[in-house]
Amino acid sequence: MSTIILCGTLFTGTGKELQKNMAIEVEGNKIVRVLPAAEAPKEGVQVIDLSDKFVTPGLIDMHTHVVMDGQVDPFNDMLYTSHGKSTIDGIFRAQRDLLAGFTTIRDCGGCRTGDALAIRDAINSGLLDGPRMLVSGPYLVTSGVTTLYQDGGLTFDGPDEARKMARKAVASGVDQLKHLGILHVTYDEMAALGEVARETGKLYSIHATDLLTVKKAAKAAPDTIEHGNEIDDEALELMIRNNVCLIPTYCPYYFSAEHAEDVLGRSPEMAAATRARYEGHASHLPWLIKSGLTIGFGADTGATLTKHGAQAFEMELMSRNGMEHIDILLAATSVNAKVLRMSDQIGSIEAGKLADIAAFDGDPIQDIRVMQSCAFVMKDGVVYTGAGAKTLSPALV
Repeated sequence: MSTIILCGTLFTGTGKELQKNMAIEVEGNKIVRVLPAAEAPKEGVQVIDLSDKFVTPGLIDMHTHVVMDGQVDPFNDMLYTSHGKSTIDGIFRAQRDLLAGFTTIRDCGGCRTGDALAIRDAINSGLLDGPRMLVSGPYLVTSGVTTLYQDGGLTFDGPDEARKMARKAVASGVDQLKHLGILHVTYDEMAALGEVARETGKLYSIHATDLLTVKKAAKAAPDTIEHGNEIDDEALELMIRNNVCLIPTYCPYYFSAEHAEDVLGRSPEMAAATRARYEGHASHLPWLIKSGLTIGFGADTGATLTKHGAQAFEMELMSRNGMEHIDILLAATSVNAKVLRMSDQIGSIEAGKLADIAAFDGDPIQDIRVMQSCAFVMKDGVVYTGAGAKTLSPALV
């Protein structure tokens, strides 16, 4: 039996147009067609009435860590948490993301990434309910960085060792390679990781915050640069030329700035530096948008004070920093899907795509904060929030 979803306002993700009084026909896990509500079949179908909602494609968060959940020191907690507890906690965190409307998430690595792989595989097999997950392996990182990253990562020195570690990550079953770019990493090492990613068909992501590392990363042409706190004209030109998408991840920087003293316990001087770092990062956004750089959506969910299920606050920060609301919605849907090479499956509401659909009360074009409270979510044709919702397995408590 087909399901007819009646939509008050429909954002399909195919462009900036909004459509009123439309219907989506779903059969199994696929969208069959999109049509005016007045033309939708009324007999022999199940009807889901979202005629008072703003309906979107299932959202995509490009930067999460299911083995962390916004602790004051999430990396330390991640490193010293048992694999068993990390996996169990990660299941519920991923489910919170799903209930927030995020039907697809990209897990960007850590020290317990085997746990994220296990969660992904359990969801894919139907053993667990959760979002679609694309998972990185352990951080790929050069030696000489903090013990925290080396203990949980795959460490290398030189391009040959970089290739070896990248192939080791690929063999473990990852969907993408995540390089933790630190100042002294060389371009040749970054490029070697990229070679393996291209050879094996994996996504390639580089964590880069300082200007020198951002420039080397942009030259290495990964699919995404994470954070990109410092960017100049040269770095921007390289990113655009090499079709690199920026995932700015404002949330942990904003929360660290807001709570530098009262929660993080930093000195007044350190707190001021933390605020200045966020403000500098945020101030670049209008310039980056004007340049035509591809900007995706990802909150660094799980990082410092950034909770799973609450990552839509990143949209509010993107709005404050100068991005139009319709472009924020595009970033979290069709733009991200294209970067993930999954535009044929997700990111828009079109015939033949997977039935990933979310709905919200209110109009996010007027007030983007609407996106922080999901009223309905369907993934692969299964309803998880709203009327007729499936009970999550295991039950979320």
